[in-house]
Amino acid sequence: MRRLFDLLIGFIIIITGITIALLLYPFYFQINSGAIIIIALLIPLLFGAVGIGWILGGWAGGVGAAIEELGLRFRIWLLMHLLYGDREFLIDLMLIQHVLMKIYEIPYELSINGREVIIKAPLSRDAGIRLMNYLNQRMSKLLIVGVESMEQ
Repeated sequence: MRRLFDLLIGFIIIITGITIALLLYPFYFQINSGAIIIIALLIPLLFGAVGIGWILGGWAGGVGAAIEELGLRFRIWLLMHLLYGDREFLIDLMLIQHVLMKIYEIPYELSINGREVIIKAPLSRDAGIRLMNYLNQRMSKLLIVGVESMEQ
């Protein structure tokens, strides 16, 4: 379903570029400056490249991963500017959410007591230790003290 959604969005971006090119077509012959003509022609080409990149990003992962990272950074920025509280704490929570929802793709529960966090997730003991070590190396405020198994 995700690949189909990526394909659909890619085609919408490409069609938008074609539509812009067709809307700007009457102006191509009325413009005397060569630089403006080049810019007017580059706009649809840019939309086409972005659309093809979006389509390929669904399978290859390069463009899709970059867009997901921008989305994560945007959510962190929103949290930091819209919610009151400790910013490092919020960034650490976003990191935990991103890792568990996007990388592991598993349901989870968090038990937070001060700075200590216990993650309840359907993981094996080894995967839980790897997750705990990975997150503890990258977080600045919170400390993962354990990963408990949770039945699916």
